[in-house]
Amino acid sequence: LPVLAQPVRAGLALLVGNTAYKPSGENLPPAQKSVRDLEARLQRLGFEVLALNDPPIGQVEAELERLQRAVDENPALAAVFYFCGHGFQSNAENYLVPAGGDLQSAPAHLSKTCMSLERDVFSRLTRRAGPPATVIMVDACRTPDRPRTPGEGYNQTMPPDGCHVVFATGPGKRAFAPNDPQRLTLFSEVLVSELDVTDPARSILLTLETVRVKVAKRVNSIPTIVRVFGPNAQEPEVASNVRGDPKWVPSGAARPSAAAPLPGTPATELEAARQAASPQDAAARLKALLPTLPAGDEADIAQLRLKDLEAVLRAARSARLPLDGMAQFAAAQPPRVAEDVQRALQGDKYAALRVAETLPLPAAGELIERSDHGRWMIFAANLGNGIAAYRLSLHFRNVDRRDAEASRYLNLARANNYTPPRQLDSKR
Repeated sequence: LPVLAQPVRAGLALLVGNTAYKPSGENLPPAQKSVRDLEARLQRLGFEVLALNDPPIGQVEAELERLQRAVDENPALAAVFYFCGHGFQSNAENYLVPAGGDLQSAPAHLSKTCMSLERDVFSRLTRRAGPPATVIMVDACRTPDRPRTPGEGYNQTMPPDGCHVVFATGPGKRAFAPNDPQRLTLFSEVLVSELDVTDPARSILLTLETVRVKVAKRVNSIPTIVRVFGPNAQEPEVASNVRGDPKWVPSGAARPSAAAPLPGTPATELEAARQAASPQDAAARLKALLPTLPAGDEADIAQLRLKDLEAVLRAARSARLPLDGMAQFAAAQPPRVAEDVQRALQGDKYAALRVAETLPLPAAGELIERSDHGRWMIFAANLGNGIAAYRLSLHFRNVDRRDAEASRYLNLARANNYTPPRQLDSKR
């Protein structure tokens, strides 16, 4: 008998859905269906999937280790980790609450029974540079109400190397889920629908960007949510730290993909705007493109990108960052930093902070805002990066001894929904 060729494994996925919590009023009935439906979509893309419902924390940690070992042994493997459940922070550190967690416990006590997002997940899933990426998705609220007394929602945090990190909602916001086991969380509903039409060779970032747009639009179409929580009550946050533009399935493992978009189509025009030489040029191209786009995904993405670019222009003015010389600045940087410069100029507040971290600290006696390092830190802070704002507040307090500026940037950190650690520490 002929030997049948085995299907190529494109990637590995670990999906965790937590339904049962204490008290029972905090249960998440859609968690299991969200995991089950996401499992089917990732399998269609060629992923080998392990789905866990209400697992003990030790099992999740063991499977994260297994996932990372597989990626270390075969860097061509893509990877996905999805967590659906409750989360909180204690002393600026983010935690994933396992099934059975008592959300009425004090944060310091509850944290001992939870997984640290940074120490237990990010540290395990960091990967070397290469064509694939690891996608970490956290489908949880980021509001300051869990655990109940006291508590603060998920903090801003830097994404690990080689990873896209997706939060189902922005800092300080809720992630909505119906009280129905036959339905999905709002984030997973949109994600599953998008993966239904996602080609294996599609950009992960483009998929996540589309999900971000559609979740915000979906929430704004629900009158009860808008009435109680206001407009834009949930919009996912994407934090990326990858090289290039990884696809869901690396080219060597992907099945034949759909034909590339034809020149002159909305998709190619959107990509051309993204590749513009400066954020000013990109914004101008999008403003010209928007009136020509029919209502739909492309128009929504164009509007989102324009909003991000307008934030870039405001932040650059506040930081006195010279955008006209940015091409020359990027050309003088190592390739990885140059990539982050480009991403920052498209609105990525985490890339902006990474750029700042590569630049020399101000010389003794030099005002931080007159150094490249300081201008990029201020740029990141004004883009919404609370970590950058907090670090600036520490510098102004401990180095420059300018208390008014220290207070201003500490307030900006909090306005960006970053909660500083209680101890005086400039590291995250």
